[in-house]
Amino acid sequence: MKVADFIIHYLADYGIDTMFVVYGAANGDLIDAFTRTDKTKYVAVMHEQGGGFAAEVYAKVSGKPGIAIATSGPGGMNLLT
Repeated sequence: MKVADFIIHYLADYGIDTMFVVYGAANGDLIDAFTRTDKTKYVAVMHEQGGGFAAEVYAKVSGKPGIAIATSGPGGMNLLT
């Protein structure tokens, strides 16, 4: 089992079933892990800030944690700011 698979299964065990993702080279293994399980689904977003907003709205509407995932470097900073 890869670390990415462990992370996805760990999150799924805590009831997290949807994640908002901006693809990048640094998170490719994590996105691959999404495709190997039916416990979670990911929503591809086009910009990190949009992913953050989508995760926030999802959390408010569903009552579950909202998860946004971005790549490293500028992608991570776009998600935070």
